[in-house]
Amino acid sequence: MNARFYIAWRYYRGRKNKNLIQRIGRIASLGVAVCTGALVVLLSVFNGLESLLIDRFDQVDADILILPASGKTILPTHFPFYQLRKLDTAATWSAFLEEKAVLRYRDREYVVTLRGVDSSYTNVTAIHSVMRDGAKPDFSSYSGAALGQGVAYYLGVTPEVSGAIQVYVPTEKLQRGLQAGSGFRTGQVWPESVFAVQAEYDTEWVLTSMDFMRDLLDEAEVSGYFVRTENMDTEQWAERLGPNYLVQNRFEQHGFIYRIMRTEKLAVFILFALIILIASFNFVGSLIMMLIDKRRDLFVLWSMGASIGQLRGIYALQSALINASGGIIGLMLGVVLTLGQDYFGWISLGGEGEFIVQAYPVMLKGADLFQVMALVWATGWTVALLPLFKLNEAFVRGGNHV
Repeated sequence: MNARFYIAWRYYRGRKNKNLIQRIGRIASLGVAVCTGALVVLLSVFNGLESLLIDRFDQVDADILILPASGKTILPTHFPFYQLRKLDTAATWSAFLEEKAVLRYRDREYVVTLRGVDSSYTNVTAIHSVMRDGAKPDFSSYSGAALGQGVAYYLGVTPEVSGAIQVYVPTEKLQRGLQAGSGFRTGQVWPESVFAVQAEYDTEWVLTSMDFMRDLLDEAEVSGYFVRTENMDTEQWAERLGPNYLVQNRFEQHGFIYRIMRTEKLAVFILFALIILIASFNFVGSLIMMLIDKRRDLFVLWSMGASIGQLRGIYALQSALINASGGIIGLMLGVVLTLGQDYFGWISLGGEGEFIVQAYPVMLKGADLFQVMALVWATGWTVALLPLFKLNEAFVRGGNHV
């Protein structure tokens, strides 16, 4: 065993019941453990929320979304369908046509994005799995509609009970003060089902049939295509389809939301890194007291031929051991709490049936555990170096008079 590590280990173990300095060090280690455990839990919560969000969006998003690079619509007769087959012979696609619309039910009005889809939509997405109320839509019904949960709530609509919903689509940009019924194309849809994906999605989208949307807009073109495929290389898709089309994978379709979540996760990591750094500074005082307490030992070791660098290494290792023990305990505590929340659901969201999940979702990732432990080690070593500059030959020589 390395001599420096052996001595550092002996000092670290010490006699706990008789050494107040070591108790102070362990209290500092406890602070690091608490912060480390809290950081592991928080990162796991962010992972769980992101996983839940991705899972919910996966139900209504296709593997690939194809949009026009400019303008609002695509002419189907000009679309290179043969390229889809070249990229993936088993690819399935579905056309959609969407536009902003005003829905009116009784005395309530609400602005939504009305999307008309064809019967292939259920083949390229798993929309059936997010239905909360009503029948499973197949979008073959001309004027049937699937409403987002937020839209249905605001309008006060219940599938198979409520009557027709009036639809108003502007023939030009909606001007301030323009009243519904003036400058609008009108129609009506019947609520058949309600889906729940995510708050922003549920309060914006309404799905209906492609035939209804084409008649309502008097439009033969489409807004884009959803594609179900095993080939997720968007660069290859963009190259084959050409510059007239914009290709997005699942992540890119909601890139803004995912970037926000990852930015929040990074902000939490940086915040707790600062907290762990502050907690680690408690070692400065305890390490200085350890140096003073072991000054006589330092002189003896120096007299036996140990260099100043070797003496510094002993106390750096001792500080690292104290910091690392706190980090390991905190890591284990965070893992246990996270797994317990995942299995038992200790902390619930409240209101049974009101949320997609009943307990806070969590997910452990090995990369997070590695980053947290690396952070603890880095802060421990950095802080340990600060008081060791006091350990010089003059300080060691003074140990002869202690």
